[in-house]
Amino acid sequence: MIRMEVSMEYKKIIDDRAVRVLNAYGYSPKKDCYVDAIKLCRFFGFKVKQSNNLDAFDDGTVSVSPKSSEKSILINSDRSFETKRFIAAHELSHYLLHYTKSSGVFKHRESIKGKDLEENDADYMAACLLMPESAFREQYKLAVAKGDLDIVSTLQSVFLTPEESIVRRIQEVCQMETV
Repeated sequence: MIRMEVSMEYKKIIDDRAVRVLNAYGYSPKKDCYVDAIKLCRFFGFKVKQSNNLDAFDDGTVSVSPKSSEKSILINSDRSFETKRFIAAHELSHYLLHYTKSSGVFKHRESIKGKDLEENDADYMAACLLMPESAFREQYKLAVAKGDLDIVSTLQSVFLTPEESIVRRIQEVCQMETV
């Protein structure tokens, strides 16, 4: 699969949408940096479950059935806690970015094999939801000011997301070339 990057214009749209979602959810960066991914999914009416019946390459799925009003997210139970949180937010992001009522049944299966544009924009929104820009920037500045030698680990302990997501978010939010 061809890897495609999210455009700067679309990132701005996603950033704005993530802020609106977090505001509706009641998140305040002044109170806490941590966003509970499962509670956020439940806020949108999703049942979130872990499954050990997913393929080893499948991270998770999201499905919406307008007829039954059932919305569910399945997460591969073999993943780490941090990865499960990111998968939940990623699958919710597919719903928030790609679902329309006119499309009827919506089903998306997440696989670790390759990333297309739709996967990258869901990754970007998941990062925006779990590592909100203002809170992330503030925690990054605090770590730098303290002279922290392992900024990635420090940020990972605050936001509880996978290391690769932290590194990518530093590049996105703090405009750093390398960590």
